[in-house]
Amino acid sequence: MVWGAAAAAVADLVWPRQCGGCESTRSRWCARCAAIVRDALVAGPQRVQPDPCPPGFPPTWSSVSYDGPIAHALKAYKDGGRADLLGPLSQLLRTALAGALDAPPLRGHLVRGGAVLIVPAPSRPAAYRKRGRHPLLDLARAAAPELPIVDALRFGRGVRDQAGLDAWSRATNLRDAVGLRRSVAGAWVLLVDDVVTTGATLVESRRALLAGGAVGVSAATVAVTRRRASSEPFTPRATLA
Repeated sequence: MVWGAAAAAVADLVWPRQCGGCESTRSRWCARCAAIVRDALVAGPQRVQPDPCPPGFPPTWSSVSYDGPIAHALKAYKDGGRADLLGPLSQLLRTALAGALDAPPLRGHLVRGGAVLIVPAPSRPAAYRKRGRHPLLDLARAAAPELPIVDALRFGRGVRDQAGLDAWSRATNLRDAVGLRRSVAGAWVLLVDDVVTTGATLVESRRALLAGGAVGVSAATVAVTRRRASSEPFTPRATLA
């Protein structure tokens, strides 16, 4: 009995029984949650911005609202050890990346033959130690394996966890906190994050990237927090080459 219980516990860690979106026990990623992703992929990317929009917010594209199963899946992927959710989440990020690549001003840079780097938003050292991985870097690699991806950003000082902070507190928490550990000089940077909330992380990351010689910064995220952000449909459809 003891060995059987231990084996079941290990199996749950390696092969979770619950859906990563709704926690049903039908499958690891049920048909209802898969339909949410499928509908978002069909609808295509949207250009989004927080409301109010902070100065310096980069042109940003996203794929879906941060609520319900998507919010649960992102939390489970980042902090719950659910690496098996990389597939559906990377599909959503890939769609957002396609929107950014197909829209000005980044599209014009590509037409002129300019270089593009994908850079994940920085992770707090404490979060990295706890997780033992960089979830955004893994997500970027899965979403765009054919594009150059550089883990270029780092926190130069201690910052608080952003969860639960309001817009002013988030901006204050991150002000001048991000620096570079890899060169981005001469490239357009496509910044990747999981969620747009107040925009503080994208704004501070953009500042550091431009200070480091990036010629421009756009952004793509999996999801957007609707209660604090407004969006407008992005009509063109695009796929990564």
